[in-house]
Amino acid sequence: MNCVFIQIWSHKEDFVLREIRRELVSQGHSVGVMYIAKSDDKLLELEEFESCLKSFNNPDRIIWLATTGFVYMSVWDKPEWQDVQKIALFFDDPVHRVKDQMMEGVMRDVATRKDFHVGIWDGYWRGQAKELWGLDSHEIHLSADIEEFKPNDDNPMPDKIVFVGMLHSHNYINGLFKLLSRPAQLLVKAIDDEVSRITFVNLKDEADIEMSRAEELIRIFDAKHGVMNSLKISESRKVRWIVWALAKNSKRIVMLRRTDPSKLAIFSEMEQLGHANEPELRVLLGDKEGKIEIVDTSNWHPESLAKVYSYGALHIQATDPQSVEGGIPYRVFQTAACEKALLTDRSEALAYAFEEGEEIFFYGDYFWRSYKAALKTTLTLGCMKEFGMAARERFLEEHTWKHRLDTIEGWMSKEPESSVPVVLSSAH
Repeated sequence: MNCVFIQIWSHKEDFVLREIRRELVSQGHSVGVMYIAKSDDKLLELEEFESCLKSFNNPDRIIWLATTGFVYMSVWDKPEWQDVQKIALFFDDPVHRVKDQMMEGVMRDVATRKDFHVGIWDGYWRGQAKELWGLDSHEIHLSADIEEFKPNDDNPMPDKIVFVGMLHSHNYINGLFKLLSRPAQLLVKAIDDEVSRITFVNLKDEADIEMSRAEELIRIFDAKHGVMNSLKISESRKVRWIVWALAKNSKRIVMLRRTDPSKLAIFSEMEQLGHANEPELRVLLGDKEGKIEIVDTSNWHPESLAKVYSYGALHIQATDPQSVEGGIPYRVFQTAACEKALLTDRSEALAYAFEEGEEIFFYGDYFWRSYKAALKTTLTLGCMKEFGMAARERFLEEHTWKHRLDTIEGWMSKEPESSVPVVLSSAH
């Protein structure tokens, strides 16, 4: 098989495409990579793009992430390219990306063709793609590199509860907030007030809004303010990003604040733009006494960072707001590959991927009320090592990048599984 990957920048290879490319090479397939951004960051013109593509000698598969390859639909419309199978993978919100790039018509065209195969990682967004564009997309999951993520006997913190991840800097969020128009600021302020109330105050279950649904927050509050449709694309992007960051912080802060600080270790890339640094992390988490072990991974080699997933007794997770109905984060597969047990908020997709009560620990829908109880139960059971071993076994059997490549290749011979929008009953 001759496969070509389309990427934007030559200096920045996407993690997912890198792993799929490596897997293809290991299987002996011919693989090429083309970059569509020139030195001045402008994209290749149509003629330049097609000329470059032809140099790869009749590829069988062309793969890209998100909307990258859809920019060149007039090339794909030519008869000589219509028999080549084209694969687009989305691991975030595809709807607003497509809308912001004014590609709705392109996606409706893609929905009618047999040479395009679109994978979307989350059931909510697959349902939206069907409803808005008539697109039957496929389910696709992430994975972990089996050479990088593996069991490691060197565990410098065997009793710690480990969180690998970041919190968004409120200083950075406030900086973006100041750039918004007054109507947009009023909308964001109303959402921020509600998020803060839920994050830092114990509420009754019936008063809670599910914080993983950033899109739902915008819908609820914009019904009162009527702002979003009047904003320019650039400003609506800022609003969505801010709300996503607030919702993401909320879930993580609630989880981390309910973990014994003396047992908690956080590994975070704090020098990244927009990430909270150590002093701000401690303020957000109420760690006045400095009990939490916080490690900055900003300048770590990828191999060293991979080892972190084998540290501690247990890893914890609060699912990202973009994963609304089943999009499984990297961390699930990284911890499993490293033979480490994970406690995470429950979803049907996760319960299907790993066996509840044997390979993964869950806490419930209203996670800020159930997380602490679930953590106590998990630690009391004392079988984290056995769960980690079972999770790795399941990972090797079903969830490696080879399995993901097999899944993608299977799309060429069957109809998408999501012809009916998927609606899962459990919230994250």
